[in-house]
Amino acid sequence: MFIAHKDHQFPIPHELCEPDTTHWRSVHLSTGAAWYALTIMTKSPITPGGEDEIELQQTFLLSWDTDVADALKVVGSQTIELLCIAQGRGRRSNVWVTHRIAEVWRAIDGDGNSSVVFVCDSGSEISGLLAEPSRRQRKTELVARIMPRSARGRNLQ
Repeated sequence: MFIAHKDHQFPIPHELCEPDTTHWRSVHLSTGAAWYALTIMTKSPITPGGEDEIELQQTFLLSWDTDVADALKVVGSQTIELLCIAQGRGRRSNVWVTHRIAEVWRAIDGDGNSSVVFVCDSGSEISGLLAEPSRRQRKTELVARIMPRSARGRNLQ
C-alpha cells in the first residue's frame, strides 16, 4: 500500500482540483509487495458544456491485483498501459523490476481460491502478492488484453 505524509501534501487551489481530492509530492510503500501503474486515455471537454474535447492520459497507482482487475473492467478500451513493479527474485532480490502486462485473467489457484494472473509481454505469467511466477492456476476469465504501444498506430506520448 501507499503511504502519504502530511509534510508532502501539495497545495493546489480547490478550484483547480477534482472534488474531495488531495495532492501529494510523494508517497512511499508500506510493504515489499508488488504494485501496479495503470495508464488510461480519457476525453474531457475543453470548456464546461463545450463539444470540443481534449484527450488526457491519467495514471493510477494500485496496490492490489484484484483492484487492478476491477479497474480494468471499468476502463476497458481506455487502457494504454499496465505495469507491474515488483521486487526481483534471485541474486538481485532487493532490486525492483518492471513487467509490462499484456493480459489480465481472473483465475482459480490449486486450492480453489480466486486469484489474478498477469501475462507479461514476454509471455511469462505472474501472480500473487509478490508477482511470482504463476503456478497451478487455472485461468477462468480474460479481464483485459492490452495492446502494445507499437500496435496502436499513433504516438500517445
